[in-house]
Amino acid sequence: MRTFLLHLSLVTLATGGIFAFAACGSSSDDESSSTSPTDTDGSTLADGSSTGNDDGSVSTNSDGSVDLGDASSTEDAAPKPWADPLTGTAAVTLVQGGFAFTEGPLWRAATSDLLFEDVLGNVTKKLVLPNTITNFRSPSGYANGLALDQAKKVVACEGSFGGRRVSRENAGGAFDLVLDSWTGKKLNSPNDVIVRSDGTIYFTDPDYGLVVGKEQTFNGVYRIAPNGTPSLVANDLAMPNGIALSPNEKILYVADESAGKIYKFDVASDGSTSNKALFVSVAHPDGITVNDQGDVFAAAETGVEVFKADGTSLGKKTVAEQPANVAFGGADRKTLFITARTGLYKVDLNVAGPP
Repeated sequence: MRTFLLHLSLVTLATGGIFAFAACGSSSDDESSSTSPTDTDGSTLADGSSTGNDDGSVSTNSDGSVDLGDASSTEDAAPKPWADPLTGTAAVTLVQGGFAFTEGPLWRAATSDLLFEDVLGNVTKKLVLPNTITNFRSPSGYANGLALDQAKKVVACEGSFGGRRVSRENAGGAFDLVLDSWTGKKLNSPNDVIVRSDGTIYFTDPDYGLVVGKEQTFNGVYRIAPNGTPSLVANDLAMPNGIALSPNEKILYVADESAGKIYKFDVASDGSTSNKALFVSVAHPDGITVNDQGDVFAAAETGVEVFKADGTSLGKKTVAEQPANVAFGGADRKTLFITARTGLYKVDLNVAGPP
């Protein structure tokens, strides 16, 4: 999740470095695939079965939900034809403005609400459609990215002005420590998070706002196995930010905000990653999400940029403020919620996405 790193030290200190200034520039678009460290801890987390296609997309039903097929059949069901997620859709609209800096949208289907962060306000907000917004968690530990685990509990990335940790909601509504260090050294500024269906947590750890006290020698991407064992996914990204999984959970996408790149990693059945490759180049990618057919939505400098699973650009949705993050939700899961600076926005699209 991209932030603005303001050049004025007073502002940087006051905001906790939550922002990374857009003028920092992106790297060249001519880049070949490379290999990053793979995460290995020897755990076996899943059986390797999948309902997905090779490109990371999945077959979907008429309502946009994932088609699991006939469990008793030994033949693969024919995938549903790809549909353009943007054609004929309306403009992005404002749900509510007036926040300090919005981030981390997360739809909770069980309670039909959207959580999102007002990072600088140190509070997690809750939206009940159409426009009722209340506090969900205050203080929030200056949380940024949010996700749901397999038990539908909230997992949060608390940044450099908070606990510099990944935390998880407990049965009483408080948030317990999941991870705050790697090799005995404090994490930088956990930023964005995604949880696999078996409970594996992937998160990014850039150093936004970390004026003093950095202990890690790199900005990392990590995996936490369901048994709590952490592993390193990558240590060679300049500023890892947004993170998402393909619908069949075989591809992990990671935005490198300052480099202007989104990378993809192969994900094995045990959750380990390999074969880092460039997915697309885009100006300052921030939070990212993926719809049911595998299209990738990236909050970026120019708006919400949309790509097919093969990297083909499908266009963008323009937002009145620069987007920071995106998430699908709503009753039919076809509403894309967008956090953008001081506002929360939404737009209805043609294809559903996982909350």
